[in-house]
Amino acid sequence: MSLNITATIRQAALRERISFALGLLRASSAKTASAETRAMYRVAVRFVLGSVDSADYDIMARLQVLEGAAGITPLGKHAGKWWRMGRRGLVAARNHFAETGQIDQIDPSWFSTGNTGLIGMTLAIVARMVRSYSQGRETHISPDDLLQNAIMGMTKDGVGALSGGPTFFQVGMKNAAVRKGVLSGKATPKSVAGVGAEKIKKKVIDEFKAVDVNLVPNTTEEGTSIFDRTPAQASGVEFWEFLEDLLGSRSPEGRMLESKMRALARGQELANALVDRLVARKPVGSISKLHKDMGLSGSGGAVRWVKVKYIPAVAEMVQNDKNLLEAFRMVTRRASIRRVASRALAIEMFSSFVDRKALAKISSIMRKAGDQQSVDLLRDVQMHIIEKMAFSTGDEHALNRLVGLASKGASWDPALIRNNIFKAANSAGIKLPSGMF
Repeated sequence: MSLNITATIRQAALRERISFALGLLRASSAKTASAETRAMYRVAVRFVLGSVDSADYDIMARLQVLEGAAGITPLGKHAGKWWRMGRRGLVAARNHFAETGQIDQIDPSWFSTGNTGLIGMTLAIVARMVRSYSQGRETHISPDDLLQNAIMGMTKDGVGALSGGPTFFQVGMKNAAVRKGVLSGKATPKSVAGVGAEKIKKKVIDEFKAVDVNLVPNTTEEGTSIFDRTPAQASGVEFWEFLEDLLGSRSPEGRMLESKMRALARGQELANALVDRLVARKPVGSISKLHKDMGLSGSGGAVRWVKVKYIPAVAEMVQNDKNLLEAFRMVTRRASIRRVASRALAIEMFSSFVDRKALAKISSIMRKAGDQQSVDLLRDVQMHIIEKMAFSTGDEHALNRLVGLASKGASWDPALIRNNIFKAANSAGIKLPSGMF
């Protein structure tokens, strides 16, 4: 790009750059635009407006919240005018609230020409969400893309405008707590970052749902749809792995699960200690061993309560909570993706021993010879060997325990190491020298 053009763009007023950026986004939303073209436009918009975590984006988002709270513009694709004015919008907002007599009640940071941290905090939260959901998966949408499109009032992929207008405008207008907080002076730009991130969260989930649909077969080995599974349909091991995964992720859903599990613990020391271990990603071993490690006295009634009452109550709570159930299904999908990857590796290994194209020719010869029985048997033998090379669910559980032993086991108590070795062997279907573990 010409240095003269670059300098002109950088020297232009924010309102002019916003207008230019919106024009680029409208061009990218054309039905004929390819994914590569839309990605190019997104990069161009970020060049025109600078880093997403900049004062310019911060000002736009704040003006959207202020105008939404003021309620002077209806919801819609083109909602809001202050944020399109750039820094001049700050003057317009200040004048409006001065005329309504509300200026003294609003926190002054809303009218700052600098960076208040609203977008920086929102971006950090969205980035954590993306990391939480992206394990084992790839996506072409970055946290910056999601946030930029939310501020500019575009859908997550930059194709078309949001029906309710820019995300932060909707936050200011539709969220009663935010609106009241802004107008009373109790809400600051930083304090509403989480609300904005929560609205973007659905786009994060939708993005990875789309990735999952493309990567994973629609049903598990048992014929259950992985997109509709519930804790009641999961094994005890699967549900335990869900607790370990989500609580240790420190994602918004993980923190929600922690809060609700502590409420269900009803102050029981053992149950809260269990949550502590899972949050810290520390090995638990078994409920009985955790009870012993803590030096708790009694006949083991607390152990029975956690096993028989507490964990089932947690499973029921997850099943009845829309957000946690969605998180459970997300974790289940990840496990399915790992199984798909394992199968792909098994096929690759099989192909390194046997020329599968040559076998296909052999199959074709036998089909032409009218020997369908041999064709079917040849296929079954190949599938049998490939299945043997792929990890079963038990093998995967055993492998996960070996990974944990290799990375952290050196610092564990020998009894805990023994517990994990025996559990790994049991998962792999190996006959144990003792049933005690």
